[in-house]
Amino acid sequence: MEKEGLVRYAISLRDLKPSEVKFVLIDGSVASGEEREFSDYDLYIVKKSPKNLSKYEKEVWGVFGGRLLTATVMSSRDYEKSYLSGEFPFFWLRKSAKKVKLLFGDEREFKKIRIRLLNSLKWTPEIQNEIVEHYYGMELFEYYGKLRNSASEKDEMAFYHFANTFADHFVGGFLSGINRSDIASERNIHKEALKAKVKPPNLKGELLILYGLKGRSKKATLESSRRLMSWARDYLIADYGMEKFSKGFKEVLMKLKV
Repeated sequence: MEKEGLVRYAISLRDLKPSEVKFVLIDGSVASGEEREFSDYDLYIVKKSPKNLSKYEKEVWGVFGGRLLTATVMSSRDYEKSYLSGEFPFFWLRKSAKKVKLLFGDEREFKKIRIRLLNSLKWTPEIQNEIVEHYYGMELFEYYGKLRNSASEKDEMAFYHFANTFADHFVGGFLSGINRSDIASERNIHKEALKAKVKPPNLKGELLILYGLKGRSKKATLESSRRLMSWARDYLIADYGMEKFSKGFKEVLMKLKV
């Protein structure tokens, strides 16, 4: 990566001068050192001006060195607010705040911002419980229900889409919550889950079934999703601690059988 050329090109896409830019930051696989041949450039262009921008003005697209470049233009205040808005999953934001790299700007000033962000993005029991309740009660049960409802229908694409989504939420949300795991990228979701301290037995085998890579049949897929839901419910009731949950969520665990 030719850093100076990348910075010049990126800011030119919005006709900005270096004097108008506070930071240029890079995120994604390039920042974490995991880039591959077809990886793209994920940038933040942080302006000195505090002026709010429209969605159109914030988005930047381009091609650098034969690769897709995407960037978001914002003020430094909005950059920090984007991490604290709740728009993205907590465990993604923590990893992003750690791995994002400075390409242009005052290193000491950016270090202070990073420290503020990491101090604001600490795991707490309240945040963990919120994530666990959300992914079990909303995402897993929703897609488990959709999976079961579509099993008798002829639309196999919908059935296996629901199975894939269920698996993604299980490893990329529920297991991240109960293990307090930070996720670096979509490519690392499954690696993080498979090495997690708390996880179902034969998790890899269950994921291969849900993603249609092993024993591809509706019956096997339904049984796999039921085993994971049963494990999750039993773990929350017996090991996680029922006293931590809200009144309504306790009813979900006790009254909705899987």
